[in-house]
Amino acid sequence: MELRHAPRWQLAAPHSMAGAVIRALAWLGPHEVEDSLDSVLPRLTREDLDELAAARAVMPRWMAEPLSARLADG
Repeated sequence: MELRHAPRWQLAAPHSMAGAVIRALAWLGPHEVEDSLDSVLPRLTREDLDELAAARAVMPRWMAEPLSARLADG
C-alpha cells in the first residue's frame, strides 16, 4: 500500500456523492470537466448539489468556475 499526499480540495465532502464527484472531476482533469458536469449534475439530489456548491471555495478555478456557471443556470 502506498500513501500519497492529496490536496485539501480533493478531500472535500469525503463520505458523500459530492465528494465522489469532486474526485472524479480531479481524475478526469480540466479538459473534461464541462462535459462531465453536464452529465452528472442532473443526476444529483438537491443535498448533493448544495454540498458540491459549498465545496467550491476549496476547488481549483478550472473546476469551480464551470460548476458555478451550471449551478447558476439550474
